[in-house]
Amino acid sequence: MNVQQALIYGKNFLSSKENSSLDSRLLLAYVFGVNTSKLISMYNESLEIAQYQAYINLLKRRNSGICVAYLVGKKEFYGYDFIVSPEVLVPRPETELLVESALLHINSDNTVLDMGTGSGAIAITLKKERPLAHVYAADISSSALNIARLNAKSLDVPVNYIESDLFEHIDRRFDCIVANLPYIDSHALLTLSPEVLHEPRCAIDGGENGLMIINRFIEEAHKHLNAQASLLLEASPDQITFIQERLLSMGYTHVQCFKDLAGMNRVIYSLWQEHKYELPFDLTEPAP
Repeated sequence: MNVQQALIYGKNFLSSKENSSLDSRLLLAYVFGVNTSKLISMYNESLEIAQYQAYINLLKRRNSGICVAYLVGKKEFYGYDFIVSPEVLVPRPETELLVESALLHINSDNTVLDMGTGSGAIAITLKKERPLAHVYAADISSSALNIARLNAKSLDVPVNYIESDLFEHIDRRFDCIVANLPYIDSHALLTLSPEVLHEPRCAIDGGENGLMIINRFIEEAHKHLNAQASLLLEASPDQITFIQERLLSMGYTHVQCFKDLAGMNRVIYSLWQEHKYELPFDLTEPAP
């Protein structure tokens, strides 16, 4: 069997998958240790027995619902290749919108926190794009942080990692906080695709209505923001209105949404200002 025949076989084998042709190319390229562009020039090259067996095994695992990113151990995000494993959520294209929106509000020397960093894709990309910024990344999972550190090393950027349940172990303030936290309703988990169910539950389960963790985050975040600091969140489009109202009730201003490629509200931005209230009289004098 040559490469061209193997690709046709793989596409047919994965016919139940939406991107069967692309998946078969990515898996076969992984077996050969080349990129998909190089694979095109290898159509007449024959697979060795070991390569054929490895390819068939990958196709079977893909058909069982394991995503390609976990099978090949990497995923491209914002033009960079990130190491991924079942310990971390696979970076999504829509999360690039969160990065783009954050970059609009991050100055060169700002201090930035990525909450719920997972693979480190957001934090590392922000550091790559704003090299002088001081970037911190937090996650409740030590396994996820190990992957994030590998990515920081691989992409040669310094990021400060903190193991923390939201802000539990964070003792400083930031000019910008970004977060892509779990936002799927616990009751909806069983309706998800096998690919999503192979991802770590702590990275997708947002509790009741998918808002339990986001609510905690919003309640605690302002204590860790400098004056005139930015807060950006990715969420499900059907949660955005609630989050807007929640942010406004907490005293955030300049609340606005950014739409994803499907035209759906996906990212929400807000500004935190130090609220100083003027008392109607001097506390050193008796009240009128």
